[in-house]
Amino acid sequence: MRILLKILGSLFLLILLQTFELSAQRNYSNPLEPQKPELKREWGFFLGLGGVKQSGTFLTSNCNCEFSDGGGFDLILGGLFEQEVFYGLRAGIGAGFNLKTLNASYRERENVNLTSQTTGKSENVPIWFRHQADASFFYLPVLPYLKWTPAEIIFLKAGLNFSFLLTSSIKHVKELQDETANLSTGEVVSVFIDGDNPKSKVIEDGPFPGTKSFFMAFEPAVGFNFRTGKKSFFSTELQYSMPLTNVTEKGDNFRFSTFRFIAELRFDITPVPE
Repeated sequence: MRILLKILGSLFLLILLQTFELSAQRNYSNPLEPQKPELKREWGFFLGLGGVKQSGTFLTSNCNCEFSDGGGFDLILGGLFEQEVFYGLRAGIGAGFNLKTLNASYRERENVNLTSQTTGKSENVPIWFRHQADASFFYLPVLPYLKWTPAEIIFLKAGLNFSFLLTSSIKHVKELQDETANLSTGEVVSVFIDGDNPKSKVIEDGPFPGTKSFFMAFEPAVGFNFRTGKKSFFSTELQYSMPLTNVTEKGDNFRFSTFRFIAELRFDITPVPE
């Protein structure tokens, strides 16, 4: 994380210096040359894929089971609009849809009361179980950002992600890990869970508990532009989403960070001077 921030900081400083140098060159250009449009304007579409990493812990409702160290998948897509503020600096905004999935699990040993088929006596025996939680979150993100583009080939971007929750879900399953157990008498007995499935049991299946309706993150990125036509560009971008707010109230500082690879297709709609 520190190495990434140092790289982004160095790139930011380099691009800033190049931007002012190129801006000065443009300001002192030959006044006899035909005037070129100073402020670029573009719109386009983007698609991003990435991985989600959980920090903190969250609790399920029915048993207050605590999950940590989860990971998952991120998909984001939408549209964007950019307006050049001055040469090399652009302000933009994007909006679309964002799907995040998360899978977390842990194993625990639980004392289970088992009955001997020989003596009829019952005793507590430690049995291994795995708790598995699969969650999903569907957001509507609004993405204001600033973008340095000192040259056509490279850019550095930083913005905020204001995400509004549309839906969420979680499925918590408790799975039996031991098929047999040894009693104190030496007897070996079979172990199973009551219900339709003797090996697993659904503890919870519904909305994610305590989910906040709003989520915010800081999102720096570095990318490259490739011209695909006279007024069209294709861009690739590596982005890190750093969470600033918690996902849910039911847990301890539960957040998720995301690394994304983003592809953009943009079109130049700068008005042509008369």
